[in-house]
Amino acid sequence: MDITADLRGKLREQSLRFWLGITDRTPEASLHLYDRNVVTGKLRGTDSTAELFNIRDLKTPVGIYPEAQVRSGDVRYLTIEL
Repeated sequence: MDITADLRGKLREQSLRFWLGITDRTPEASLHLYDRNVVTGKLRGTDSTAELFNIRDLKTPVGIYPEAQVRSGDVRYLTIEL
């Protein structure tokens, strides 16, 4: 097996373990968006391609949403309280 493929596999496994741990904890998270807004809520996980973050009790400037999905492409970075 080529070293690059081996490394890619290990990184994928670490990513999956991270998201599995997140679903067990449901930590508070702050999502810093490209439009300079910050939204907060409980991070429940992501979809299989990491394109959507699943958030519970999402607090935004326009209100609170009990369940929401935020596109990862709209997020500059996120912080998680573990």
